Amino acid sequence: MELKFGIVCDAANVDASGKLNILGVFDTIMGREAPVRRPSFTLVLRMEAPSIEGTTHQVAIRLVDADGNSLIEASLGEGVVFRQTGPGRPLRAQVLAPMEGLTFPNFGDYEFHVVVNGSSLGAIPIYVQEAPTKTA
Repeated sequence: MELKFGIVCDAANVDASGKLNILGVFDTIMGREAPVRRPSFTLVLRMEAPSIEGTTHQVAIRLVDADGNSLIEASLGEGVVFRQTGPGRPLRAQVLAPMEGLTFPNFGDYEFHVVVNGSSLGAIPIYVQEAPTKTA
């Protein structure tokens, strides 16, 4: 199994044909002071697996700080279904994980860890920085 990509964006959806639409990709959140609250954003994941691995997998997301402390840990339901992409091609899953009202306690580096069936598949970085002050 492989994490093909993971991004943080303002919004995303998948249309009826399976096409992924992504709006406003970013990796940095700015704030005047810590803690920094982000009202909403979406974590987008695309994963692929050989058909021999089966179609349903347990996926969890962990947000950790630079010291490895876990801020959130969320399972994505009963299982993520991977779908066939064509004859002889790998199975694919596209996950849209909305994040609402997430608060980052400090400025610094964070990562969303993607865990599938109990094993780490990869991480998506997110940087929380102090906004520059305006000078006259």
